Amino acid sequence: MSGHWVEELFIQRGEDYAKVLSSFLPRTRAEAEWIAELLARNEVPPGSRILDLACGIGRHAGELARLGYHVTGVDLSPAYIARAEELARSQGVRERVAYRVGDMREVGEILDGERFDAILNLFTSFGYYDDETNEVVLSGCRKIVRDGGLFLIDILNRDYLVQVFQPRGFTRVEDVLFLEDRDFRLETGRMRSTWTILKDQGGGSYQREAAIELDHRVYTLHELVGLFDQTGWAYREVHGSLTGEPFGVAARRIAALFAAC
Repeated sequence: MSGHWVEELFIQRGEDYAKVLSSFLPRTRAEAEWIAELLARNEVPPGSRILDLACGIGRHAGELARLGYHVTGVDLSPAYIARAEELARSQGVRERVAYRVGDMREVGEILDGERFDAILNLFTSFGYYDDETNEVVLSGCRKIVRDGGLFLIDILNRDYLVQVFQPRGFTRVEDVLFLEDRDFRLETGRMRSTWTILKDQGGGSYQREAAIELDHRVYTLHELVGLFDQTGWAYREVHGSLTGEPFGVAARRIAALFAAC
């Protein structure tokens, strides 16, 4: 994996991007409560075992543990796992959450012998690799979930993206500015972006810290359904957000639920 952009962004520059993840903490409780309702309605009630794959700093894992689930979080970044453990302790749920540093491409081997009732993959944490490798990730997940178990994925909706696409943008969080130069390839469905990371030095001046070349797959719903179907999952339902908004071409997110078959 050495040199892949996920290593650059989430490990080498992980402390910078963690500030982006932390900025979403205020909305996480409402999202987790909706996820819990969705899981319970599909026969995965509190007390069940959940895998939060690419869990980041543990935003959703901790909240779901608070709601009574037993959660295992796996993430590539040691720094994110450390933060997730701190967050779980502050929430008083450390006994219901277990964290592991690991690569999603190896999840079937990392968690071999364990079985989960549901897997979550949230905040566009999928599609980072080529199409074959993305299939490997889903196949590995199928090995560690029980028959009939669930997979909830939350990613950017390609149909929305093509309507609002902007070649440039920025995100500022605390003292970090992320400048994005984007190139979306319609023929492949892949977004190639350059993220330039700048640090605020005060007085209106910024220092360039890094430039990272990102390349990830952006899916339509029907492409996602086909991919899951090839890897042992059956489509159940879709929503336009992690709070249950209706899905359509104008929905920014795809929150799709699949069942192991």
